[in-house]
Amino acid sequence: MAELAGVFDRVRDHWDWKGRIDAVIPAASQGIVAEAIWWFTETEAVFEPVPRTPGRLRVTADGYRRGPYGDPHDLGSPRPRAAPPGATWSPQRRSYTTAADPSSTHERS
Repeated sequence: MAELAGVFDRVRDHWDWKGRIDAVIPAASQGIVAEAIWWFTETEAVFEPVPRTPGRLRVTADGYRRGPYGDPHDLGSPRPRAAPPGATWSPQRRSYTTAADPSSTHERS
């Protein structure tokens, strides 16, 4: 279990462990990565070669939230993003407001 947790930590979204998985891994670790993703998310890992990078694979998976036990209404943690120039963050609106136009917002996704 500890080995699978370490492997999963290397491929999961570090802002949102329940989110989609999209990582590049050594091809030799394909088996253990597939097992770790299944163990923690119960979703299938998809592997494809990385162009012009021998021995590396891109792994993607739906992640826990989109798996059989996830909650599709759980939007997860918003990722921090750089503020637009001259903007301030409004926690109530969950968006940035620019000083030039207080009515304009830049939504955080």
